[in-house]
Amino acid sequence: GEYLDLRLDRPRAAALGQDAATLGRFAALLTGADTVTTVSGEGAERIPVTLRIAPSLRASLAELRELPVITADGAVPLADVAT
Repeated sequence: GEYLDLRLDRPRAAALGQDAATLGRFAALLTGADTVTTVSGEGAERIPVTLRIAPSLRASLAELRELPVITADGAVPLADVAT
């Protein structure tokens, strides 16, 4: 498989109100590694729900760099806060 190594530009991210935890949540969205909620199944069963960015967006580094990261003032491309 392919790997993506995101490195937070801390000064730039801080200027936009972002931190390492935010980038971590964003990375989880890219990989589908984070459960965002659960839904009820049969009986007491809880089914985890994960979100994952579409494969077509994950296939291109240029597309990934343009994905929006939400800030206090709106959104900026991922490339503005990470390399």
